[in-house]
Amino acid sequence: MLAEETGYRVTPAPTTEQKSAIDGEMTEVIAMLQVITLNHLVSQFGPAELRAQDRPLTYNVGRIDHLLDTLGADSLLVTFVRDEYSTGGRKALMALGFLVGGATGVFIVPRGGITVNAAALVERDGTVVWFNYAGSGGDMRTPEGARATAKMLLAGLPRAVVASAAR
Repeated sequence: MLAEETGYRVTPAPTTEQKSAIDGEMTEVIAMLQVITLNHLVSQFGPAELRAQDRPLTYNVGRIDHLLDTLGADSLLVTFVRDEYSTGGRKALMALGFLVGGATGVFIVPRGGITVNAAALVERDGTVVWFNYAGSGGDMRTPEGARATAKMLLAGLPRAVVASAAR
């Protein structure tokens, strides 16, 4: 589906050898995506003094030549998805907390589920050429919800530019 809609060539899943060769680098790139996501959210929704004022933010994760060479790729599409759901027991405790708060006048606002979904297209030099943050498209525990979330997350991903060799 991704290749058909964007024109990108999707490489096969890495072999065990490739995974061990890129594990550390991949962990670093994903950690950088998480920092970029947090920075993006603060720049859009945080206190006014922390918001980007005059220009859009630009991001770079550092060179990823070795990672791309190992995967046989020209660029890297990185996604980070986190959905958190409350169990029935937790929901019952939250309801009990509201009842106790009503009786005592002391309310503790429970933390609800967390949804953090981000994607970035990273070039060889580490430049993030495309970034998107999206909410949840549905319950990620179902195939339909996962597809809807992926569609929202990848909305706006630029189409691949295929360079043809001059003859």
